[in-house]
Amino acid sequence: MKEVKFISFLFFICAVLNLTGQSKVTINKADDLPRRSVTLKGKALDIVDDLDQLEQLTNVLIENLEGDLAKYDIKDKATLRGYYFSLVSCYLFKKDLDKSLEFLSKARQLEDKESTRLTTGLFLHSFAKAYEQSTDIHSVAFKKTFKEAYAEAWGKLPYDKIKNELESQRGSLSIFNPNLITTSLESQIQPFLDNNNNVVPEGVVMSFIGIRLALDYRAALVPEMLAIINEIYEANKTSVTKKDIWSEREVSLASSNSAEPVVVAVWDSGTDTGVFPDKLVHKDKNGKSGIGYSLIDYQKDDLLLENPAGKIKSDLKRLQNLTKGFMDLQAAVESPEVAEVRKTMASLKPAEAEDFQEELSFYGNYAHGTHVAGIAMKGNPFARLLVVRMGFDYRTLPPAHTMENAKFQANMYQETVDYLKQNKVRVVNMSWRYGVASYEGSLALNGVGKDEEERKQMAREMFELEKQALYNAFKSAPEILFICGSGNENNDTDFDEYIPASFYHLPNLVTVGAVDSEGKKTSFTTEGKGVKLYANGFEVESYVPGGEKVRFSGTSMASPYVANLAAKVLAIQPNLSPAEVIALIEKGADQLSEDSDLLLINPKKTLELIDAKISQVLTRRQLLTGKWKPDAHTASLMVDDYLEEVKAYNAEQAKAMEGQKSSLVQMFAQIVVEYKKDGSAEISLPNTPTQIGTWELTENDKKISMQIAGQMDYETIESLDENELKTRSSKGNKYVYHAQKGSR
Repeated sequence: MKEVKFISFLFFICAVLNLTGQSKVTINKADDLPRRSVTLKGKALDIVDDLDQLEQLTNVLIENLEGDLAKYDIKDKATLRGYYFSLVSCYLFKKDLDKSLEFLSKARQLEDKESTRLTTGLFLHSFAKAYEQSTDIHSVAFKKTFKEAYAEAWGKLPYDKIKNELESQRGSLSIFNPNLITTSLESQIQPFLDNNNNVVPEGVVMSFIGIRLALDYRAALVPEMLAIINEIYEANKTSVTKKDIWSEREVSLASSNSAEPVVVAVWDSGTDTGVFPDKLVHKDKNGKSGIGYSLIDYQKDDLLLENPAGKIKSDLKRLQNLTKGFMDLQAAVESPEVAEVRKTMASLKPAEAEDFQEELSFYGNYAHGTHVAGIAMKGNPFARLLVVRMGFDYRTLPPAHTMENAKFQANMYQETVDYLKQNKVRVVNMSWRYGVASYEGSLALNGVGKDEEERKQMAREMFELEKQALYNAFKSAPEILFICGSGNENNDTDFDEYIPASFYHLPNLVTVGAVDSEGKKTSFTTEGKGVKLYANGFEVESYVPGGEKVRFSGTSMASPYVANLAAKVLAIQPNLSPAEVIALIEKGADQLSEDSDLLLINPKKTLELIDAKISQVLTRRQLLTGKWKPDAHTASLMVDDYLEEVKAYNAEQAKAMEGQKSSLVQMFAQIVVEYKKDGSAEISLPNTPTQIGTWELTENDKKISMQIAGQMDYETIESLDENELKTRSSKGNKYVYHAQKGSR
């Protein structure tokens, strides 16, 4: 036994010291993943039926995917799940169900959201049980065994936890049309092949495998699956009613409240301002209610709502009904619109599918901004709406993004933020995001670039130009609070480099994730280090152009929930900074049941905090009066700033003082700054004469200007409460001070 322990200990030591073999390459962002191209033979419709070619491609895929997993330490759960699910499909295609189930188990273990984890893989497990009995999936015996296994798998799950997933599955199965799958081959994948001479990214192969599996397996078993889903739904639809936590949290301000108007910008795909009363719509100096840009023509057109002329053949009312029908279907609401969706999907011909998809995409953009604005403005008679429209491309096959487009977009970002500043906007909602992968995909789709690496470089250059421009624009407007949705891809904002969602380091930006009516994370919400706040993003009712109401889901709906609260806070307390508004929202929020580090907004509690401390929040001067001491990190930053100043007039002295830095930091950590009621100020250190001067608050009580010993300096307040003061120094460093007890 002693020898075994000794050998195990040596192995452990070697492993720690990396002596047992080469370590994996760490992957911290999607852009660092390998790119590979594959040459396909034939037309898309022929490839999906060419089982020999698909078999060869599947073998290559398995080798590459498993090789990546062995070589790379991928730090993103969503990406790892994607790898595992790809291998699930590959091995299912090869009918190696044991390996397929093995990777399914690995994928499920990475799923944090309970409802998704519980319902993932029910089809495959049921399919595997039936396959043990019969390999003929069209036989009566196979379908009988599959149906029994599928019923057992769903039936043993707690309905209250999987209700949303079951209803969503019910909706998608009820409109399943195999013709639309093959249509996508001609309308979307064939142009991809044509533009690239059949040399395509490896991911396209997964599309063919997925389509083949859907046609061979899913299509054959839809009746059995739908029968079971309907049976479970009917048995539980009246017994389980999901709690709605939001109605009891919402607060509406009355026009009689003591509050001031606050300009709220909805930076989105366009808004029908006619839905809102004129008094709630802001007018700029030219009498307009916003600005507009087209990201199809890449020009400033100043339209506040997209013009449908020439873009759609159907009338808007039909598209509205179909959109509502799809949403009702997801929510398991039987309505005339749902009936219209089912009828349309069942009768849709392949030749009509592309136009149908583009028109629904157009309407989604057309309605999105108005729906978002309705959420942001709700219950706030002091909100004043300003519109920024970005007319997103809705086409199935848009042209490749170019550097000229990127330059236009970069300029648009700064121009837009300048316009927001001119109009005294305090809150901006941005329910949109994108990453570098979208541009790489656009280039690949259109056959631009000689290979994957060149496309990667081209995409990166365009994306970085836009990313930096957007970041700088936000940074140039510290008085504006920017609020954005995290995304709907169940991934990570940092790993996929989403902008603006990954800009959470800025003190005037917050990124929002989505929960459902019970306050539980939705299956789709994107997460990440900067996604701390969550709000309602599931089946949220709001306006669409024309004034009717429809329920939409997404972080696009969660983000304006937070914007709504921020605007109410600022209406009551207009002198607060963005950082202070965020701090109030976080202070009034509740811990998320699934993760105590995350916060669920509670508008009622946040606004009650303001009421409870109205006299204190009303004046920063009252909060600031007293003694403040820097924390250790701030003391170190202060020394750095001080040494820079010394260096400017005496480099030799500064160099000599560098060796005493640790002592200087200890000394600066003892500094006490006192702001007195009469406007005088004192800076004291133990065993050192007190420095006396004056102080005042300027720029809407956001800047502390202090004159000590004939020297003038300032710090900008980022947040302030009874216990803590956070500022940004004139040198740009972030300082943190703590109030000294009994100093007020």
